[in-house]
Amino acid sequence: MEKVKEFLEINGRVIVVVVLVLLGIFAISAATSNDDNAEENQTSEEVPGIPLSDSNTDRTPATPADGVEIGSKPQAGPVVIEKTEKTYTADARQGDNQTVIVRQIVNEYLADTDQSLNAAQRLFMETNLVNLLPRDDVIAVGEEISLTEDDIAPIAEEASSLTEAAQNRWSAYL
Repeated sequence: MEKVKEFLEINGRVIVVVVLVLLGIFAISAATSNDDNAEENQTSEEVPGIPLSDSNTDRTPATPADGVEIGSKPQAGPVVIEKTEKTYTADARQGDNQTVIVRQIVNEYLADTDQSLNAAQRLFMETNLVNLLPRDDVIAVGEEISLTEDDIAPIAEEASSLTEAAQNRWSAYL
């Protein structure tokens, strides 16, 4: 008994550290196992409107109930923009995204106001106008996207006054 007491006094800290390390390894192992199970459960969950593919090894995109394949190319031709007094509005078509629609709104606005911007300045406008819209990774066919002249005008003014250095930085994304 005396030897055990002496051993614990000398090596007590080492024993505590070893036990803590083993508990940490066990906890990490259990967490990793739970993450793998959660990932398996997540991939097998059905998302409303998007059917699961027949096989887990099939990596082709699932087609939603409306028949529009996610990631499909936009329909041919420019987006149709309807302009009221101070608002530019467009309905999303198959394959459209916010940037495609905003790009056409920018084109219409610049034509209506007789302004001419280079590609970097247009990119600046598109990016900042898209940032005004609600964040949607996928927009539905027929969804309406609108921007007012009050939204567009200040960004157009800022784009037209970009310095050459700023334009060069934006050009890197073209």
